[in-house]
Amino acid sequence: MYKVTREAFANKLNVLIYGDPGSGKTYLAGTAQDVPEMANVHVFNIDGGLLTLAGRGDIQATDIHSVAELEEEFYKIVNGHEDYAGIKTVVIDNISELQTLALESEAMANFKERQRKNKNYTVDEVYLEDYGVAGKKLARILRGFRDLPLNVIYLAHKKDKMRKGTNTLEASVPNLTDKLCTAVMGYMDIVAYLYTADEVVDENNAMHTVMHRYLLTQPLNNFAAKVREADFATRLGQVIQDPTFPMIYQAFKG
Repeated sequence: MYKVTREAFANKLNVLIYGDPGSGKTYLAGTAQDVPEMANVHVFNIDGGLLTLAGRGDIQATDIHSVAELEEEFYKIVNGHEDYAGIKTVVIDNISELQTLALESEAMANFKERQRKNKNYTVDEVYLEDYGVAGKKLARILRGFRDLPLNVIYLAHKKDKMRKGTNTLEASVPNLTDKLCTAVMGYMDIVAYLYTADEVVDENNAMHTVMHRYLLTQPLNNFAAKVREADFATRLGQVIQDPTFPMIYQAFKG
């Protein structure tokens, strides 16, 4: 039993950042290493996009090739394995690719039985039941990471949901199945959309284009976003230009 105060929840961040490939999600997650309270950072690399962090030289990573491998590493953290001594932040890069691994695993697990019934069956075919099993498995694992006494950062690709039978954009959300997307967004204290925009600026009477990154932290138009605590949301603002985790953490601590 404990008293529900802000201080009771002020020791860790749970963040989901989604966006298009190349928008800078991995780079942004790496800046958590620049926050003393969040270092050291450990990245579980599924997407294969760690080159953007190579120049830093101060972040550890583990390549993940299956959901079972990630779960094994999770239990190593839970049991205080020496590999994770001193780790304060875990990054899963990214959970959209993790979902793909989970679906492939289910297809492989049922391969022999399905091919017995249908000789033309291949492992590239995904059945509706695969989505259900994979979704439950991922929800359990991602909820487990969320509950660790560590800062947790999930990265995901963006998915545009179109209104059925039309070309009308209904919502832009993390690229997961609808049920898993709703669940994972509910787990996190921050859900934010990262995007880039080119801006024309006048410098010494010469016009040139500058690219900036922007982090949307509150719902706007069709984009899903949230910050769970009102004062934190106010300090963070609706949009952050060229965001870093030192900026986010400063707003978190007030």
